[in-house]
Amino acid sequence: MQKGWLVLASDVGYSERSWEEMILPGITTDKQAACRSLKWLKEFSKRDDCIRVLANHDPAITPGIIE
Repeated sequence: MQKGWLVLASDVGYSERSWEEMILPGITTDKQAACRSLKWLKEFSKRDDCIRVLANHDPAITPGIIE
């Protein structure tokens, strides 16, 4: 079993491309806060103890078991 963090990104980004390329969601109430969240997610995703980041709306995500 792998130990570490699994991050559920929810609406901060729609796919991995969102945080890799700093693409904000189409509708935000606070663009600065959204940018900070994407920046945090981008940095966190590169950590050694980050198993995976999943965005709720990413069509590339397939059902599976993360061990």
